[in-house]
Amino acid sequence: MPILKIASYRVGAAHKGANGDTRYLFLEPDAGETGPGSAGVKVYFESTAKRVGRVAGDVIVATLPDALFRDMYHIVQTERPVFFMWQLDGDGDKLESCGLATVEEPTGEGFRDTSDHSEYS
Repeated sequence: MPILKIASYRVGAAHKGANGDTRYLFLEPDAGETGPGSAGVKVYFESTAKRVGRVAGDVIVATLPDALFRDMYHIVQTERPVFFMWQLDGDGDKLESCGLATVEEPTGEGFRDTSDHSEYS
């Protein structure tokens, strides 16, 4: 499963008229990243999400159920480092799964991160 270190993000929400509403996270990778996602990851959250997403050159585009927005936004907002992970189908251009994760964290540290992750900075 490929992993992409995220350096920064943008968040937004939009109304698309008859097509409904969408929220999004645009994830900017760490400067040293290469390959798929090296130009960014665009994650759209919609109530009618039917497929996970695709790789378009060096950009990854995902459309996920809007129920995931709050959790994924919370992760990029409060954790460091954050990594985007994905799995491709057999053809290598469609996402079968994707998500966000952190490195090992100590339990019980609360909403303030007191971990020393200097080796990931």
